[in-house]
Amino acid sequence: EILDESGEQCCEICFSAFAELVDDLGNPLPPEYRNELVYCSGCDILVHQGCYGGNIRDAVPEGDWWCQACCLSLTQVQCVLCPVPHGPVKPTDDGRWAHIACMHFIAETEAGNVVLQEPVVNIKDVPEERFRMECIVCRSTSGACVQCEHMTGSRKRPSKFVTKGKGCCNRPFHVGCAAYIDP
Repeated sequence: EILDESGEQCCEICFSAFAELVDDLGNPLPPEYRNELVYCSGCDILVHQGCYGGNIRDAVPEGDWWCQACCLSLTQVQCVLCPVPHGPVKPTDDGRWAHIACMHFIAETEAGNVVLQEPVVNIKDVPEERFRMECIVCRSTSGACVQCEHMTGSRKRPSKFVTKGKGCCNRPFHVGCAAYIDP
């Protein structure tokens, strides 16, 4: 499980614990416009309807809901972009799997269909050098790392996920490791 800064369990894709149940004026949203948190009955991932997409995007299922990996009876799915063996995944356009969060935080990758949040496309466009970087969390070179954008000595943040600019921390890490593993 992933907890936000206040200790609340949150969506394993956007890392927010807040469900969208009311509009800006505080009025209840109709079910088709809500973005509720949903648990998978098989692996216990917690996702927002809109973040996961697919069969839960428009309505919260009554009774049990199973993520795609659990529907296929896959007990551990290896993300092509990080070594973390759990979390919400979607199929890639080349027959593998990737975490939805990894897809969103790795600049070259995206969802082929944004409503379904799949397939994960453009993995071939991720620079090979990022697959050779050692993650500062798990010390593995399995998967593709992103680099820290923290500007040392400044509050400014660069606009891209991978930055080699002067003054940037640049320490490499897997998106999944940053989300799931306590350093």
